[in-house]
Amino acid sequence: MASIIQNKVEDSQSKHNNNRQARKNTYAPKRGPIIDLEPILNKEVNISIMSGRNVRGILTGYDQLMNVVIENATITTPETISSSGQEEIHELRKVVVIGRLILCFEPLDGYQILPNPASDFEFVI
Repeated sequence: MASIIQNKVEDSQSKHNNNRQARKNTYAPKRGPIIDLEPILNKEVNISIMSGRNVRGILTGYDQLMNVVIENATITTPETISSSGQEEIHELRKVVVIGRLILCFEPLDGYQILPNPASDFEFVI
């Protein structure tokens, strides 16, 4: 009797684990980056981050969370947030900027204007 109950419990746990694995695989498909940064890889960029600082340098890497690697970086701290009360400039060889801190991301080698797909949309009130 005890072995029958134990078998039913093991079958139930096995089904639960299989369902859990199936849900896990279908729930979160692998995603790429929000913006494709491949065209501006190895080009100069300027990044504004949430602290008010600007990071300028060569984009050498990124991931799907928009964490970016900048080489030959110049970090500019405005006088409003610097401890000395004057604008501070620091030169660093390599910097990693966390994606969730990025406010503005602009390539300095030029840009391309993309057509707005919603430009033909008519608002009806």
